[in-house]
Amino acid sequence: MRQLSPFDCLQKLDDNVCVWLNGSPDAERPIWTRLWNSSKKRYCTDGGANRVVKRTPKLASPDVVLGDMDSIQSEVAEALRPTTRLIDAPDQDKTDLTKCLEFIAEDFKNHAAPRIVLLGGTSGRFDHVLAAINSLYNSTNQLQLEVYCLDGENLTFVLDEGEHSVKIDRQSVTGTCGVVPFCQKPTVVTMKGFRWDLENATMAFGGVISTSNYMEKDVLYVQTSAPLIFTIELQPLALV
Repeated sequence: MRQLSPFDCLQKLDDNVCVWLNGSPDAERPIWTRLWNSSKKRYCTDGGANRVVKRTPKLASPDVVLGDMDSIQSEVAEALRPTTRLIDAPDQDKTDLTKCLEFIAEDFKNHAAPRIVLLGGTSGRFDHVLAAINSLYNSTNQLQLEVYCLDGENLTFVLDEGEHSVKIDRQSVTGTCGVVPFCQKPTVVTMKGFRWDLENATMAFGGVISTSNYMEKDVLYVQTSAPLIFTIELQPLALV
């Protein structure tokens, strides 16, 4: 059984690796500054670099900016060049986030796999949100990385095929959550510790999906035959 403590990423900040994405500024929260500046290594997609350089209060420079370099502003690239590794990754069959996560996996191949926090990615354009979810799936399923996506209201991550124990910090959450299938294959799920538990239920778009559920226990159990998106609504004070 895989044991997850997702709220460690909001509390043990110096254990994180952070990736700043190009998203809606309205989704940014004060905790993003602390997460970014405290992380042990910092990466940006090329569009995210614009936000990092121009944001106030001032943020630490990224260690790496990676992407096809079509979004980074020229003055931002020049400002970062003395301190930051700028990597042109032109492959158009992958998103900049997927390329960045693959680079992180390679960067840490001789070390313990890092816990990664994505700042942004699930706000703004809906096609970008879907692309970020696809990258979350790839990073968990193929790269075996532990990745959490933080926006202005939610903490979102992928539960891969198998059994999971998920520890919840009840003070940081409203209690509302969603456990949603997104792979195009049969997804049979057992969930315990929720207001609406499931027992060997088949989940699919067009059928049962567990949105607007509620977490009743401090430790949740989920068993699934295919990957799921798990999204948790956070208390505003958890984002300060």
